[in-house]
Amino acid sequence: MSKLLTVFGATGKQGGSVIRAVLADPTLSKEFKIRGITRDVSRPEAKALADKGVEVISADMTSVDSLVKAVTGSHAVFLVTTATYGVQGSELELVQGKNVTNAAKMTGVQHLIFSSLLNITETSGGRLKNVPHFDHKAQVERYIRDQKVPATFVLPGYFMSNYSAIPMLRKGEDGVFTLAYPVGDDAKFPLIDIETDMGE
Repeated sequence: MSKLLTVFGATGKQGGSVIRAVLADPTLSKEFKIRGITRDVSRPEAKALADKGVEVISADMTSVDSLVKAVTGSHAVFLVTTATYGVQGSELELVQGKNVTNAAKMTGVQHLIFSSLLNITETSGGRLKNVPHFDHKAQVERYIRDQKVPATFVLPGYFMSNYSAIPMLRKGEDGVFTLAYPVGDDAKFPLIDIETDMGE
C-alpha cells in the first residue's frame, strides 16, 4: 500500500516542484500517494494536480484543527511557509509553521521535511536585524527540533527566478549591469532554480 506524502504549497514553486519530482520518479510515484495542500482548490493549477491523481485539499494554516485533518494519515509532510508582510506582520509565518508542526506531532507524522533558512540576526551577530523572512523560518526549524518531530531541513539557495521577478539588476550609465548584495567579496552565493531543483 502506498504511503501518503502531504505537500504544503502544492500549487507554489517549492511544493509544486516536490510534487512533480515524485510523480516523475517511477519508484517514488509507486511508493507515495500525494495529498496537495493549497488555499484555493478551484485554481487551474490545483485542478491540474487533481487531474494527475493528486488529492488536492484546502487547509487553514492558522487553525490546528484544520491542519490535523489535512495531515491525518500522512507518512511524511513537506512544509514550506510563506513570509507575510504588512498589517498582519511577519509573525503569521511563525504561527503557521508551529501549527503545522503541532498537527504533525498530534497525528504521528513519521517525517516532516521543512524548507528552512538561516537566522540572519544570529549569524550576523545582530548586525542585520530586519530579515524576518529568514529568521522566522529558522525559528520554525528550532521549534520543530524542540518538539522532537522527526525532520529533515532543506535550506535552498537564492532563487534564480528572483532575478527576473524583482528588479535586482541595475543598468549603470556606462551600460554595465550591477547586482549588489550585503555580502563580502569572498562570499559564496548558492543559487537554485526552485521550480525544478527543489523536488530533485
